[in-house]
Amino acid sequence: MIRVNPAPEPADFAERVGEPGERVLRELRGDPAAPRRRGPRRRQLDPSIWARILPDLRRVYHRRCAYTALLVFPEVRDSVDHFKPKEDERFRDLAYTWGNYRYALLDANRLKGTHEVLDPFEVQDDWFSLNLDSFKIETTESFPSHLRPLWKATERIVNDPMFCDGRRWRHEAYFGRAAEPGLPAVVIDLTTLELQAPMVARALRSRGLLRDEDRSPELDVLQSQ
Repeated sequence: MIRVNPAPEPADFAERVGEPGERVLRELRGDPAAPRRRGPRRRQLDPSIWARILPDLRRVYHRRCAYTALLVFPEVRDSVDHFKPKEDERFRDLAYTWGNYRYALLDANRLKGTHEVLDPFEVQDDWFSLNLDSFKIETTESFPSHLRPLWKATERIVNDPMFCDGRRWRHEAYFGRAAEPGLPAVVIDLTTLELQAPMVARALRSRGLLRDEDRSPELDVLQSQ
C-alpha cells in the first residue's frame, strides 16, 4: 500500500450527492418531515446517487486504486468504496459523505466487503515493502504493531493473486520480458511503471535493480558505501 492524500470535496458535492442522499436517509429513518415522493416507501440506500461522484474520484485520485496502488485502466471496472461500510447500521449516515469514499477497483471493493481494514488515508509509505519474488506486499519494522489485526484483513485484498499478478506483469514488462509463455514481450519505461505499479518501481529503485539507463549516479554512490 502507499499513502493516499485525501482530495478536497468537490464544490458541487452537496448539491449532487450530499443533499439528495440526506433526503434518502431521512426517508429511511421514517422522518415525518422527509420530502414526499411517489411509489412505495424506500427500503434501501440509493446507489445511483453516490455513483454520480465516480468520475470525480477517478480524476482526483488519478485512477489509482486506494488499496492495491495499481492503475485502474478504463476497460476495468472501478467503484466508489465506502470505507466505513454502508451496510453497517452504525455507518449508514456516512453513505453520502465525501470523506467516507475511497477510489477502488471493483474486485478490491468486493474483497473488502464489510471488513474493517487499514485506511489508505492514514497508512505511511514506510510501513510496507514489496516482495519481488511473490509480488506480495509485506509490512516493515515501521508498521505499528497495534494495527496488525487490520493488516490481516487488508492483506486478503492487496495480496489477492490477481493483484500480485498485476504487479508481476508490470515488472516483467519493465524488463522487456513476456509475462506468460506464448505472449509477446511488452516493454514499458520507468515513468509508465511508476504510473501503473508504483510499488514495483519503488522496490526496484530501493534495491538498485533499475535498468542501467534509469539509475542515477547518486544512487549508485550511496549503495556502494
